[in-house]
Amino acid sequence: MKNFVVKTAQFHFRVKGLRYNSGVKVPLIDPRVKFSDINMSDLSELSQVCLQKGGLYIAQSQDEECFAPRYAIEVTDDAGVSFLRRLLTVDAKTIGRGHVKQGFILNALGAVTDFAWVAHLPDSDTHFRVVFESPETLAWMHQVAKAFDEEFVTIQTRVALIFGQATPAALDGKMPADGSIAEVSVNENALMLMRCGAVTLVTGDELALGSLSQGVESLDEMAANTLGILAGLPQSMDWMNGETTPDMLAGESFVDFSDASRMFIGRALTEARMKAAGCLQNALVGSHADNAAVWFEDPKPIIVLNTDGVQKARVQRAGELNGHLVMRVALPATEDASKLVTLFNENDSEAWGLDVIHLQ
Repeated sequence: MKNFVVKTAQFHFRVKGLRYNSGVKVPLIDPRVKFSDINMSDLSELSQVCLQKGGLYIAQSQDEECFAPRYAIEVTDDAGVSFLRRLLTVDAKTIGRGHVKQGFILNALGAVTDFAWVAHLPDSDTHFRVVFESPETLAWMHQVAKAFDEEFVTIQTRVALIFGQATPAALDGKMPADGSIAEVSVNENALMLMRCGAVTLVTGDELALGSLSQGVESLDEMAANTLGILAGLPQSMDWMNGETTPDMLAGESFVDFSDASRMFIGRALTEARMKAAGCLQNALVGSHADNAAVWFEDPKPIIVLNTDGVQKARVQRAGELNGHLVMRVALPATEDASKLVTLFNENDSEAWGLDVIHLQ
């Protein structure tokens, strides 16, 4: 790669609606302040405040790029549980009643084809709901289910994502704890809530989801995409190209190898790759490039490389905080992310510096 000039920029932000809770450095946001108006000088603090503020995103179309699950199935018997244990990188048998976990769906070569929320409903040991993103996954599920003589039920549903501490008025006092689910009724319409980390997935019909907009900020696709990146969802990295494997996404927390007898699809290759890759860190970084809007007009892979010109990652998805691009990259623990730069075209002569916002 030819030589390039590394450019840096100072991040200048204004502060709106920020206060602190009685001596403890936990930023609280005035609920009247919009997501797009939360700005401050420290990128790490800015990202935490924005994620805490959160908001509501209702998926409108299958053509949207935001990583919101849009399809659901349910199983209700032992054959169905066996099918899920074969299909998913997370083990359904380790999910207690009323709880939820997330995991990948892989193809036979161990490449990621989807990311799923797996909820164990409280009424039965064998009643599970799986919510996922890609319509191609449904065809793959039918193919896998044949080996177990399983006929799962496809659920027609709409979905919404609630980020951070945002709480719609209709769900006040009803939000589930992390790792848990809640079945609630809103205006006599049933909703299922699943909470993992800073994100709550809501499934239900269109009318019920529409009733959630009171008392919470409604997010557009861009804001929801950015919050998904801040929350560390693995889909915030490039994962739907048919070549990405869990190790490339720092996805250890979504893969369960604890039962040696459980051979989920792609297990052998996944286990070998993860051992070879070692410990990876999921890095949230912000580029010093100061005009994110230009990239979003014609998004192309962002190349992340060190100052010697060695490529370390390619990024397909980025979010925007006050005009700057934020993204997730999976890096070896030995890699000094603070010395990486971004290149927006491999033929460019200028690269932009990075700020490391958070490592997990």
